[in-house]
Amino acid sequence: MSANNNSTRRWKGLSGALKAARTIFKPKSNISVPQTLPRPPPLQHQPVSQPPIPPNSPFTRPTPRRQDTISAWNWLSTSTKQQFKSYLEGKADWTPLIVLKGDDAKNALKVMQALNDDDHSLWQKWLGLEKDSCQGKLIHLEVKLAQESGELPEFLFVKTDDVTRDAINGGGCADVYQGNLEGSNVALKRLRFFVNMTDDEKRANTAHFAREALMWIHLKHPNVIELYGIDTEWFHGTPCMVMPWVEETNIRSYMAKNQELLTVEQLNVWIIDVANGLTYLHSRGVIHGDLRGANILMENNVAKLTDFGLSVFEGQLSRVYRSNRGGACHWLAPEILKPELFNVISQRPTKQSDVYSFAMVCYEIYASQRPFNEFNDAQVIEKVADKQRPSKPKAMSDDLFNLTEDCWTHFPTERPEISQVVTRLGEYGM
Repeated sequence: MSANNNSTRRWKGLSGALKAARTIFKPKSNISVPQTLPRPPPLQHQPVSQPPIPPNSPFTRPTPRRQDTISAWNWLSTSTKQQFKSYLEGKADWTPLIVLKGDDAKNALKVMQALNDDDHSLWQKWLGLEKDSCQGKLIHLEVKLAQESGELPEFLFVKTDDVTRDAINGGGCADVYQGNLEGSNVALKRLRFFVNMTDDEKRANTAHFAREALMWIHLKHPNVIELYGIDTEWFHGTPCMVMPWVEETNIRSYMAKNQELLTVEQLNVWIIDVANGLTYLHSRGVIHGDLRGANILMENNVAKLTDFGLSVFEGQLSRVYRSNRGGACHWLAPEILKPELFNVISQRPTKQSDVYSFAMVCYEIYASQRPFNEFNDAQVIEKVADKQRPSKPKAMSDDLFNLTEDCWTHFPTERPEISQVVTRLGEYGM
């Protein structure tokens, strides 16, 4: 179906509602990407039960014209440029930058987009800095400035067509449709928590969500599904996340269809994929919040993380982080399931709770079933609160199970960071 055959209409009024949503982003210290494990070479055997993937050229987001970028940089005052550099160097906070308004804010956001897309040359020419050590701070500044100024970069919004009438699949907090973006097959994720909102609520919360998406759109990693942008034209203004179309499926379904691949060596490769993807997210200050097999997609036998941050955003909308959504509690840390046991009020996920979920994913991959598979949600919550954990899967090595136990230990402060997990996996020869 094409856009001309649907009663679609351009959703209006976004700019007037941008200031309605407010969220808090804390400035980050200088961030460098931790060392990740190299992916072992492909195994001799390849999946045979998966149908051939049709040719599909990936979408490439247009970069700003160089002249526009230079004009935006020249627009900024000398003091703003110096404050910008000082913030990225960690010598000053972002206070003087996030108060920019109007054309000053628009041009600052154009500069940030150019730096995010740049291959290092502009970083050296304008700032004399290395991109890898500063990009995390840049992304958080971009999000915060968009929030405070009410401005959103145009590149964040994309226009798709030929969207399927019915959802192809779905799960968690979204229904998935297939569409086309400038010749590329794409997935449109229609976010369910917008469906029952009034038009006014959609406007305010779409602006809020768009600022969250600003952070995700800059994330590029082999083990992370890319976000192309947001489409607000379909489904009566309900925002859709636009991502690459993945012909294959989530890791659990993939394993069920490709039993011949399930060697210990291959399982370890997928665990490395997940660990590397999570390491990258954490290095950029992004919490996944819903790490489990259903949110690990398979593409060409490579595991890639998706839907990171959606559960956190949903919690911001409802003011309550729901720990019982769709059976996800089987992977959730005890401080999320029963925060009162830890003298905390917030149920918001953290890097430590992501590490706990990673351990449950390791179990899930080796056991080919969800943790605590025989128990319902209420029973799982009580068992996890009582410090009970799944038994060691038969094929899992002692070293890997010891690491898994360290990751799902009861108290968050006693869990290793995911970068430390990657180091230990390397020491085990995985």
